[in-house]
Amino acid sequence: MLTADLHTHTTYSHGKGSVEENVRAAIGCGLKRIAISEHGPRHMFFPVQWPELIKLRREIDRMNSVYGNQIEVLMGLEANLLGDGLTDVPEDTSIFDFVLLGYHKGTFPTDAISRGWWRSLVFRQRAGAHAADNAAAYTHAMDSTEKLLAITHPGTYIPVDIPALARAAAAHGVALELNEGHHSMTLGDVLAAKAEGASFLISSDAHRPDRVGRVPQSLALAREAGVLDRVINWDDGNGTNEQ
Repeated sequence: MLTADLHTHTTYSHGKGSVEENVRAAIGCGLKRIAISEHGPRHMFFPVQWPELIKLRREIDRMNSVYGNQIEVLMGLEANLLGDGLTDVPEDTSIFDFVLLGYHKGTFPTDAISRGWWRSLVFRQRAGAHAADNAAAYTHAMDSTEKLLAITHPGTYIPVDIPALARAAAAHGVALELNEGHHSMTLGDVLAAKAEGASFLISSDAHRPDRVGRVPQSLALAREAGVLDRVINWDDGNGTNEQ
């Protein structure tokens, strides 16, 4: 069973529900953990700045005091990959329980490789173009990002060399996300990542409370690829791979 949904959004960014509504939805799904993982501060359209992140941390602490006997509420951050090894993770990561990292098209370019990402969004990079360089950009970010748990929706918006990304992620103890909102990884991608020793995180990426914990397509993909034993928020009944 799915034990946690660690990638959900609220009205702090562009979600439609409150923190408490997401928490109550997670309890209704029978989850053991729920996380609010809002966008980093350098997202162009939905940034969450430091004062709001502090406020969110306090609200999450309050949720634990209210609902702690039913569920654990965590605070993540869906940080933005800004360039080659560059992110918008705040210098102080003490308020976060973990960090997620992904590329989003709502970020300004900061170096040569991210300017290429902008060009690709406008002119459409051909499939596979610069995929190795993009995987290296993620890898360099893994080297310096504290509390990094997973790469979100790998392959969304920019092509990524999945085997190379999976090798780096496995070496860093970072999972690759199977995202219910962005079906960026194909069966072939998951099998290639599996061959490189990758682990996986299944997430709803819910922007509404009624989507929290709802991951049918991602779960079906994990089953088909035979990677449920590598999904860090899945309990096979023996508690062997739950985190």
